[in-house]
Amino acid sequence: MKIVYIIEKDLNFPLIEWLRKEVFLYAETLKKLKPHYDITIVNLNKWKNVNINWIKIVNKNIFNIYFNKSDIIHYFWQPSPFLTLILLFSKFNKFYINILDWEAWHFWKSIFSKTSINLINRHANNIFIQTKHQYSFIKNYFSKNKIKFLSPLIPNYKQICKKNKNPTLFFMWHFSKYKWIYEQLKAYEKLIKKYPKLEFVIANSWLNKKTDNIVKIINEINKNWWNIILKWVIDPEEELSKSWIYFYTYTKVHNTFAIPLSLYEANRCNTFFITGNIWSNNDFFNEKFLLKKLTTNEIIEKTEYILDNYKNLKVKEQLKLKIENNNIINTIIKEYEK
Repeated sequence: MKIVYIIEKDLNFPLIEWLRKEVFLYAETLKKLKPHYDITIVNLNKWKNVNINWIKIVNKNIFNIYFNKSDIIHYFWQPSPFLTLILLFSKFNKFYINILDWEAWHFWKSIFSKTSINLINRHANNIFIQTKHQYSFIKNYFSKNKIKFLSPLIPNYKQICKKNKNPTLFFMWHFSKYKWIYEQLKAYEKLIKKYPKLEFVIANSWLNKKTDNIVKIINEINKNWWNIILKWVIDPEEELSKSWIYFYTYTKVHNTFAIPLSLYEANRCNTFFITGNIWSNNDFFNEKFLLKKLTTNEIIEKTEYILDNYKNLKVKEQLKLKIENNNIINTIIKEYEK
């Protein structure tokens, strides 16, 4: 069976961002279970074609995608002009799309929308989504009998090293105003007075002139404490394993995953997380651990609660819905082999 996965992002290794992980995890897991499958990932990367774990990775400009017939084309992220071209000119037996982001907000405003919607309704076997919120607007565009709920795959993370001796907070990704980095730093300034050994590891691979102001604040705090550690590119599994609490303080859903999957990664690394009651978080995570407004005071209170009760709390209590990769990939195999 010839299967083509398509992602409209560059597939640079090591994989850090969730969408990239998700596509490769699909291909890698499927290849292990079905080694006879011929699997190709089409991505935006400009380097030459490569093979990784017997999976071919090629650039999307390769015209073979249009003219060589595939048994399955499985498209990830959100509809786009490129998707329209695939549906118009590619040869395939079955077509699937995973809409993984919150509202695919670029797409619904696109001039290509009507064309893509008509083509998807005509050619797609299934449209996979994860949340009720996604369904609330997608049902207005696509045939309801094509829409199916399917949780995403989660990397097989586990705690790979001991927790840091000193209590450690951890934040990763770029300094967006939607990620409440200023509130985290305000909370930390107050928390460190109560917990003098409290460390705060901040991983940001997007450091530039726009982040200079935040770096100045960090340096100002470090004049007194020297407990904020700024890192660039990190291994998420290692950092989550060492940390005590992971901050995921999004305040606005903006072109991001429907399910904040790094919270599942943190859970598998035996790390508590602090996040808000937004998205569909209360469908997947225990409301007891979700903050209502994500104010500085709420962040402080929840952090204190976890630190003061650290030995008695159980990380697994934060999950409401357990995601099993085997069940998900078996569902996909059944779809492919129908």
